[in-house]
Amino acid sequence: MSSVSARGLEAGYGASRVIFGVDFEAPPRQITVIVGPNGGGKSTLLKAVFGLCTVHSGSITCGGREVAGMPPHRIAREGVAYLPQTDNVFSALTVRENLVMAGYALSKAERAERMPGALGAFPELQRYESGRASVLSGGQRQMLAMSMALLRRPAVMLFDEPTAGLSPKLAGQVLDNITSVRDRFGITVVLVEQNARRALGIADRAFLIAGGRRVFDGPPDGLLSNPDLGRMYLGLT
Repeated sequence: MSSVSARGLEAGYGASRVIFGVDFEAPPRQITVIVGPNGGGKSTLLKAVFGLCTVHSGSITCGGREVAGMPPHRIAREGVAYLPQTDNVFSALTVRENLVMAGYALSKAERAERMPGALGAFPELQRYESGRASVLSGGQRQMLAMSMALLRRPAVMLFDEPTAGLSPKLAGQVLDNITSVRDRFGITVVLVEQNARRALGIADRAFLIAGGRRVFDGPPDGLLSNPDLGRMYLGLT
């Protein structure tokens, strides 16, 4: 089991700081949803955990191990998978070839042993195993991205706005799949999502960040039932 935590985190891009003194906690085997206004620091917080932006100060731990300042490939070896909003699959490759690429660091025997489980995580993908990823719908691409991550058997999965640009039906399907990943594999999930109400509906824990600072950290019902925070930061009425 792996938790994710940050203490006194200040992070940004180059010399520019986007996050200021943030404390954050994602408990093991739970879904922690990060919400907030555009430009408030949601994605930057996720990228800081995975080593994709500059950490100016503070601590970041995954499973109790300090990862602040590590390059992404080393953080991945610590059992953390990052799924970006776009460019998360290889469109010109088949579904199977995408999975082979995802397992590049595994031995051929390990990859062969894990492939059926990764494909079987989302049976719908099996129909497209020999087809190019370019023909997949947005929801199916997210399934493939999750299967690619699951091939590496992570303890933590970081999702950056996985429902962006999807229809409400497909967005609901993607969030259901994320819940299934948590339940079936016992994975710690950190989810950045713009559709706050829908995402908080699957959350075990809610984290609201605005202006690069923590505004709320607690149960999702506590955030959804707070009319001032919902109106000011999430556009909820």
